Amino acid sequence: MNFLKEKLLENYRSKETGSLSSIPNVIIHQPANIFLSFFWIFVKKGVIVCAVMADPKKRRKRKNTKTPAPARVVTPPISYYVLFYGDINSENATKLIKAMRSAALYKADRIIIFFSSAGGSIYEGFKLASIIQNSKIPVMIHATSNIDSIANVIYLSSQRRSAESYAKFYMHGSSSGGGDKRQLKDNLLAAETNDTRIAYFVSENTDYKLENVKSKMEVGTSIPAQEALQYGITHEIVHKEIPDGALREDIVDTE
Repeated sequence: MNFLKEKLLENYRSKETGSLSSIPNVIIHQPANIFLSFFWIFVKKGVIVCAVMADPKKRRKRKNTKTPAPARVVTPPISYYVLFYGDINSENATKLIKAMRSAALYKADRIIIFFSSAGGSIYEGFKLASIIQNSKIPVMIHATSNIDSIANVIYLSSQRRSAESYAKFYMHGSSSGGGDKRQLKDNLLAAETNDTRIAYFVSENTDYKLENVKSKMEVGTSIPAQEALQYGITHEIVHKEIPDGALREDIVDTE
């Protein structure tokens, strides 16, 4: 510090009067804190200003006063199970729709349908498929045994599908029914239209080409779970059971 003071005084003497009589009082404070360093000295109009800055590396660290975030609680998803074993008709379709509404009341995160059906009403089948596709709650379907006829459309309406190793999928053409000549003609046209609808739906939701699906339906074809996995009918072959105490609804034909 004495060296700096002498240099400043010498510089002031040479530039102004050459003597110390006109030099203002200069006070340079020796920093008391040993952690203070880096001095800047500025001389202007006879005033000596001494600025002192603390070494940033030696500043006292501030305590972290932030409140820690609360621990995140992870809750398991709520599953609502439906055991469906029966025909596709108006009564069973209504029961399934009610079961899906019940799942919403329980605030379920997903609906899992254990499904087996020999088929039934094409109208009810496409209706259920549309409801499943547009459900606010994701719907998973597990094939437990037979998935026949229009039941294939319902099964394929789910974006997540699984099957037992012994499940099978049967595709065939629609029946035309009886009646007089006019009725036979109308029924035949309706059957051909329904076959086309089903073929397109199956093709669009699997890896089968449209013509391949039509040929399988024309002759009637049973597809084992292993082939179904190969062509994207099902996404995995796995054994599943409804857990004890789970939320569930049973739709089972007794006859």
